[in-house]
Amino acid sequence: MSQLLYGIRTRMELLAPRLANEDLRRALVEIVALVARANLDIRRMTFDLHPPVLQESGLESALAWLAGEFSAQYKIRARSTPRQQRCRSPRRRHDPLPRGA
Repeated sequence: MSQLLYGIRTRMELLAPRLANEDLRRALVEIVALVARANLDIRRMTFDLHPPVLQESGLESALAWLAGEFSAQYKIRARSTPRQQRCRSPRRRHDPLPRGA
């Protein structure tokens, strides 16, 4: 997707100076800027969905990184608790048969 957007942007940048109509040229320049922004957004989403720390350090480290990024971006406190530190609620035994059966 990113390569496709880059190709569109490049072709429009080459076309813009050839347009005689100034309004069309300005509109094309605005579209080029939007395509460039879309390309950056796609790259950012790709990184966010599969951060390098996931491959390098595993899921728990990636979740801790994601919690930190979330906190910084949205100013909401978030943290990731490693598996060993999670509190487990006691499981209730569920008997599928009624008592006395």
